[in-house]
Amino acid sequence: MTSAPEATRPAPTGSAAAPSPRARRVEDEIERRLTDQGRDGWLEWERHVAPAAGCARPVRLRGHAQTVETRTGEVLDTYRSADAPDGLVYKPCGTRRASVCPSCARTYQYDAYHLLKAGLAGSRSAGVPEDVALRPVVLLTVTAPSFGPVHGLRVRNGAPMPCPARRDKPVCHHGRPAWCSRRHRPGDPTVGTPLCLDCYDHDAHVVWNHHASELWRRTTIAMRRAVAPLGRAHGVKLRIAYGKVAEYQARGVVHFHALIRLDAVLEDVAGEPVLVAPPECITTTDLAGVLRSGCTSTSFGTAPHPDSPSGAGWWMSWGAQVDVKPVRDTLTAAQLADGRDVDDLDVASYLAKYATKATEAVGLLAHRLTPATVDAYADRATHAGRLIAAAWRLGRPSALASLGPDAEPGDVPPYGRLRKWTHMLGFGGHFLTKSQKYSTTFAERRGKRATWRRRHHLQRLRDQRPDLADVLDDLASDQDEQTVLVIGEWAFAGNGWLSEGDRVLANASAARAREHADVIREEIRCA
Repeated sequence: MTSAPEATRPAPTGSAAAPSPRARRVEDEIERRLTDQGRDGWLEWERHVAPAAGCARPVRLRGHAQTVETRTGEVLDTYRSADAPDGLVYKPCGTRRASVCPSCARTYQYDAYHLLKAGLAGSRSAGVPEDVALRPVVLLTVTAPSFGPVHGLRVRNGAPMPCPARRDKPVCHHGRPAWCSRRHRPGDPTVGTPLCLDCYDHDAHVVWNHHASELWRRTTIAMRRAVAPLGRAHGVKLRIAYGKVAEYQARGVVHFHALIRLDAVLEDVAGEPVLVAPPECITTTDLAGVLRSGCTSTSFGTAPHPDSPSGAGWWMSWGAQVDVKPVRDTLTAAQLADGRDVDDLDVASYLAKYATKATEAVGLLAHRLTPATVDAYADRATHAGRLIAAAWRLGRPSALASLGPDAEPGDVPPYGRLRKWTHMLGFGGHFLTKSQKYSTTFAERRGKRATWRRRHHLQRLRDQRPDLADVLDDLASDQDEQTVLVIGEWAFAGNGWLSEGDRVLANASAARAREHADVIREEIRCA
């Protein structure tokens, strides 16, 4: 990051439209930040906020931290927020939602991409063997069943097609058309909305979202059982590993994309299981067949609820669209040794972008709702409003089913978390999950960033303390043994930047840093 960008300076006078009072106030704040501190003060402030520069609402902290060598107990450095510009430390908010904070969501997206990619091509730094590129992988997409006809986006040969057109032009029992002849285009707000709000089963929709994670858990069990006979037929023990991403459809229901890899299980000399490539005679077509059967055979009934049609709950199953696409055919060891590129990494990038989205598909950006705020969103004239109203009503305390005599302390009723996840239309699961043996973890990625920051902190400390150069060099090269301990005591001082001008300056500086990183990444890719 460099000095203040020209784009953030006040525009020249004489423009057609006079700046608004808010724009003038921001310009004054920017000018004050740039001039009051001088160039050196501005550069110091910019370096200080660099870790959170692109964050929309950073966390402000006050306190101090000490860097201690664990072997001798010597305090190598003491950092106080009172000595920093503004007397504060800025920490990124860390959200994964791009609609809330694009900068933090981008970091999460990069981590998600690395996690998914490592399960496809391996990662030496993450401890994932590179021979996973020799194993069959498919992309499984499972969706929810229909809860009523909705306006859809249909395209054939690149041209938009009419939304469910019907020659007989039927009418529902509410007197509304059960057909639509419009040719919807991308961005049309009516896509995903029901043809008739009263005919659509909003209760079943919310309950399905609420139980989608449990349905996926049962499906993975069924898929593992379906893979076992395939392995016995070829005289080998097989196991599946997956990385899964959840995405909201335009109608407000979640569906899952999962990269599923097939591994063979062997035992080493110590009797420990080792995952290797399965026999070449087992192809992605074989894997796709057993996975499809595992998905179609999975269903279960939910707990009773007084608002269900029969009072006995709802039936959970996947919709008719169970799509299994081979990501790649099995590569031979010779092909991999010849330097053949694994052309499926775009799939990892395709899935990673969904990990930063949530209910934006239905135009909902609400935070967690409360009894005081839910009425502002539960608009029965809109599809999203009815889903919110249904989730809040189904999760009411008076309607929660009993846990039964075997309940443990702290157990939550079957629908007890619906109100907690009303802003997510009932879905309370993680947007990116994986099996244990698929690849690395988010904790590993965060740990590498922390190690990098600690090493650079020691390098800066070495420049300030030449008398400790030898000790600090040893510590910087010995990070894995936890020879450095950072002890901090911090207090929350608020959220967001101190002024709109600070936000503009910090975000503009971070944008330039991202553009520079993108250029470097593109140059490395094209080299």
